Formats: sequence, structure tokens, C-alpha cells
Amino acid sequence: MTKAICIRYILVFIATLAIIGIISFILQSYFQIDIGSGGTIVSIIIPALDAGTAYYNKTGEAPSTKVRWAFARYFTVIQFIFAAVFLAIAWNFIPELSALTSSVGLTVLLVFSAFYLILILLTSRYFFGTGIKSAEKVANRMTKR
Repeated sequence: MTKAICIRYILVFIATLAIIGIISFILQSYFQIDIGSGGTIVSIIIPALDAGTAYYNKTGEAPSTKVRWAFARYFTVIQFIFAAVFLAIAWNFIPELSALTSSVGLTVLLVFSAFYLILILLTSRYFFGTGIKSAEKVANRMTKR
């Protein structure tokens, strides 16, 4: 069950990144609008909401707080792996990025990474629970009909 939810999370995350990339490209190219960091937070929210909904739809019950935190940790690790791979690739192809990170220093980079991971953990936990509650409400409405 955990594996299926995590695989679904990865697929929805990749799809969300692709859609955000397309929307960002269109907005930037045609309207000179930059979506900024909003795209990053959306790529954390959407997969967590979907995973919560999928969890409830598969099990028919809301998980305990302990299970919710466990899924939030899984999602954080997934996000961290994707970010690390992306940064490793970008570091090799964008010279400005490697110059920026070397001028900022390791301490600042580690503090930023820790903040980023905490943000992902808390956001994933909240929206995983929100997805569960939403699916539960829909299921309750359907049974009342």
C-alpha cells in the first residue's frame, strides 16, 4: 500500500512539474510574467493532496497521525532526491549556479536545505491530511444519497 501511494505521488509530482513548466514557459514567453516560487509550492501541494485522496479511496479509512507523518517523511525524501538530482544536473550545465553556490558557502546552503526540507515535510503532512479529509467528505456525501 505504501509503495503504491509513493509511486502515485512520484507520477503526480512529475506531471505537476511538467504542467507548471509549460504554464511558466507560456506566461514568461507571451506575457513576461514570472510565477516565481509559487510553482515550487504547488509541486509539493498537488501530489500530497492526491496521495491523501488515493489513500482514503483505497482503504476507506483515515490513517492515524503516525501514518500521516510517515507518509510526509516519504514524500520529503522523494522531493529531496528529485531536488538533489536536478541540482547535480544543473550544476554541471549552468556555470552561474556553481559560482553562486561556491560564493554563498556550505553553511548557507545547508541551512537553506534544512529549511526547504522542513517546509516540504510540514506542507506534505498538512495537504496529505487535507486530501484524506476531502475524500472522506465526498464518500460521506455519496453514502447519504
